[in-house]
Amino acid sequence: MSAQQDASTREEQLYGALETEKVNAATAEIDRMSPLEIVQAINAEDARVAQAVEQVLPHVARAIEAIAVFALWQAVEDLEDSAEAGNSDAAQLAIVEQDVVVGITASGRTPYVLGAISYAREKGALCIGLACNRDTALEKVVEIMIAPVVGPEVINGSTRLKAGTAQKMVLNMLSTGTMILLGKTYGNLMVDVQPTNRKLHQRAVGIVQQANGLAPDAAEALLQEAGGEVKTAIIVGRTGMAPEEAREQLAAHDQFLRKALDALDAKK
Repeated sequence: MSAQQDASTREEQLYGALETEKVNAATAEIDRMSPLEIVQAINAEDARVAQAVEQVLPHVARAIEAIAVFALWQAVEDLEDSAEAGNSDAAQLAIVEQDVVVGITASGRTPYVLGAISYAREKGALCIGLACNRDTALEKVVEIMIAPVVGPEVINGSTRLKAGTAQKMVLNMLSTGTMILLGKTYGNLMVDVQPTNRKLHQRAVGIVQQANGLAPDAAEALLQEAGGEVKTAIIVGRTGMAPEEAREQLAAHDQFLRKALDALDAKK
């Protein structure tokens, strides 16, 4: 093995050892879960976040002290008062009835958001509201309303705090749950990852390795044989079929890796 290959192998091992890159045993079968079970699993993991942040509060305090010396910025705070601006900005997005638009506002009454939702409704898009108050103007103009009420903020009216955190958690659930239901995962592995840079390539190799129980070199070879397509590589590794056959299997099952593998297993 050359020095360059040895260094690359060490880097891959170090990358795979990162906490953020490890496989979460609690969500290993998340692609088999119902939508409610998916969001319950995400919520359970989110509960760990505050505990993790608690462990680093002294470091956060030091950072705040340092930032305060340089914290000079200009907020654009009047834009949210314009329903016309929201309507106009939404019009730039070429929204159609096949789209889903989420209006996000802590108060549930921000004119900019209401203006954007108004335009989206005119175009026939599915409109979802996300606010941290109930019985709001937003609730009256959307098909689905999500309203986690977190109570008064630590700093009065500073809704980037609890309200912002709650909304980020909900948005994580919406995007993650949707991707799972669309077949973008196999278990809790992101099998639709595109290896367009070094980090994503390492992740793709790790996914093939994890899914098929292979050594890194074997997973790398499979990924190359499959033209960088993770799902194709996994099927090739499991079955020994040619990449083109694997692609046909995926196409026959709407690109759902789980369904394709289950169908192949059923034929054995």
